[in-house]
Amino acid sequence: MDENEQCYLADFGTAKETYLNSTVVGTFPLAPEIQPNSLYDGTAADIYSFGIFLYEMLPKPHYDLPSIASTAKNMSQPLVNQTKRLPSTFIEENVSITCIEHLSNELLYEVFDYLDGCEIYRVFCNLNSRFQYLITCLSFLLKIKIRPRTQSELMQSYENIILPNRHRLLSLSFEETKVINDFFENCILDSSFNRLQSIVLKDVEAHNSLFVFSCLKLLPHLVSLTMSMTIPWFYNLNHIYRTILSFPALKYNKLSLPPISQCNNPNIFIPVTINEKLNTIEYLVIDHHCAFFELYSLIYHTPQLRYLICRRILKRSDRLANEKPIMLPNLTHISIDICVKSPDHLGLFMTKLFAPVQALRIKYHRNTDHLDDNGWEQLIRTNLPYLRRFHYENHQCFSRYEENDFDYTKINQFTSSFWVKRQWYGKLVLNMHNICDCCSIFSHDSAWFIVSKHPEIVSYSNKNNIIMSNSQPMNNFSTQFVPPIVFRSNDNPTKRENQFFLDKFKSAFVDIHFTHLNINCKNICINMLLKIIQLLPYLNSLKVSALPIIQLDLLFSNHGKILSSTLINNKITEVSLENVNHIEQVYFILYLCHRMQYFQLDVPKDIDLNVLVRFILKESAINTRSLNSLYLSIPNANEYMIDQLQKLITSEKLLLNFNIKCICNNIFVKCC
Repeated sequence: MDENEQCYLADFGTAKETYLNSTVVGTFPLAPEIQPNSLYDGTAADIYSFGIFLYEMLPKPHYDLPSIASTAKNMSQPLVNQTKRLPSTFIEENVSITCIEHLSNELLYEVFDYLDGCEIYRVFCNLNSRFQYLITCLSFLLKIKIRPRTQSELMQSYENIILPNRHRLLSLSFEETKVINDFFENCILDSSFNRLQSIVLKDVEAHNSLFVFSCLKLLPHLVSLTMSMTIPWFYNLNHIYRTILSFPALKYNKLSLPPISQCNNPNIFIPVTINEKLNTIEYLVIDHHCAFFELYSLIYHTPQLRYLICRRILKRSDRLANEKPIMLPNLTHISIDICVKSPDHLGLFMTKLFAPVQALRIKYHRNTDHLDDNGWEQLIRTNLPYLRRFHYENHQCFSRYEENDFDYTKINQFTSSFWVKRQWYGKLVLNMHNICDCCSIFSHDSAWFIVSKHPEIVSYSNKNNIIMSNSQPMNNFSTQFVPPIVFRSNDNPTKRENQFFLDKFKSAFVDIHFTHLNINCKNICINMLLKIIQLLPYLNSLKVSALPIIQLDLLFSNHGKILSSTLINNKITEVSLENVNHIEQVYFILYLCHRMQYFQLDVPKDIDLNVLVRFILKESAINTRSLNSLYLSIPNANEYMIDQLQKLITSEKLLLNFNIKCICNNIFVKCC
């Protein structure tokens, strides 16, 4: 910027990387002090460079690759007009300290949306007339988190901010018991807070809850109430839920009790009254112990219910059988955790619902009574005809010396045409350290590999980050799906613990033809991985979350025999490798999975992309001649990387016919 406040831009203002794992490149005018060979002069140069960044990001257009190349070429040429030059020093008086004023009102309101309302008032109230107008505008609604250090500070916030702006208050949040008690004892919430829609209360004391509810009930537009409570062991929740159901506009309610203080007998029963006012709750989260009958009693009074979440069904109850069915025409999502070993009360509960349920999640804790294909199939066909997403979990935990009588082969029942047609698959999760396992059934959107409708389209799995392209159309999908198996290890198991684990689950490996393996080998030795793969001869896909450091000379000298025997029956064709630290880990996978067709890996920042791709393609030509698809997950993947890889593969004839493309942060190389 010159003395006439005219700005001249000669460069981006800093060095830039052309692609990862390569030399940092840039042009000479990195900062103004460089041209006269001056030393770095501190804040002045930083602000100057920061201004260049802003100018480049905001008013300048984004260029494609040819434009960038052309720009770089032009910038390397000398300036024709020598009258416009970068100043050698920073002109401090030209810097405006009120540049925040240049932001639009819309952008400022977006920033305010992330800030606490009280803090906004304290910082911006008396700054200038513009901000005074912005924060007092009727259309600007306040979200306030009440976190005072003293009672006097609480009263100041209430009298100076909350009460004068009660007609603009959108939400209130309380995070401490003492703050809640002080507020409701000294402050008033009534119908004048006519735009207050959401309240969060953390750790409400049981003896004070009804008084708090009596205040909240006066709010005419309260639509969301989230509350956690501390209660005695035998506290009765009946009165609390009766009050909640009487709120005039409530649509979302969540009540949580800490597990260590769960009331053993909540005794929730809401009788039907004549001319009962319809409840407006659409989202109900019951985060405490209850029985199926108590759950039934609650939802009987919520005819507009859409989402139901019940975290802990802990008690048995036989009263449900005599109740009549409930019509809930809007209920589409149900999630229930069951912590009691009991007869099929879940099935009975579902028969009492006439609702178009589309998504169902059931989680059993230490319960073996309900992993039955025929029972679930009959329940779904009869009572859940609209079900599209189904997630079932059955968790078992036992010590190393405890007898495990769980029948893992039951998971094979879920491979019939009924489940395959709906793309609901089984999965077994084994924890090698705590000896905890989980059998689950999950919908196709949680699957490891998603079959795409067209061979050239890549499908994404959001939950497991596996990317795959396959030529088999989804609408013709009829292949029987065999369940995957997942291994987890939290600590470094000893050789004896590894052998114990293999002995305990060997029969399950033999009886169930697992096709997919997900394993984290960070704390598992290579020998253990090879033994596990040997016990799973039907594997066709492998996901390795991490591998230990591998020394190739020691690998073949110490594990050569078991490695050779593993190669003989290895049928793995799809592999995903994450958290790569050394290229030796890639070599191990290429050598181990010699029938591999699909290979996905996360490219680390400290490995040159060209070197890595050259290594994979050359080694695959020797060890895995069937490799035809390579998927590279790279932060900031771009077209320049594609261009460099294409030149590399073509010039060195690593592949003859191939397609290469970049989608998001993934580069795909596929043989034609």
